[in-house]
Amino acid sequence: MKIGYFCNTTNREKKSYTQILEETRDIAIYCDKNKWESIWFTEHHFNHEGMENCTNPLMMSTDIAARTKNIRIGQAAISVLIIKGFVQFSIPS
Repeated sequence: MKIGYFCNTTNREKKSYTQILEETRDIAIYCDKNKWESIWFTEHHFNHEGMENCTNPLMMSTDIAARTKNIRIGQAAISVLIIKGFVQFSIPS
């Protein structure tokens, strides 16, 4: 069986962004060391609770890739292509 982790970076406790990023890195490293097959990030903007911290899953994935060895990294952000358009998505600002 293949096991993946959907990493939602919701910040219910009002932690600093640095702390959320460190916790996300810790989760990814744990999953990698324990042979989980994949970790997934999603993009959230303008959440009505104001608790989402991953506005760019490609950058998050790059950061995690630099710290892990075997885990596959995915973005669960298909609908963003429709909202932003392919050109803006392919050339991050």
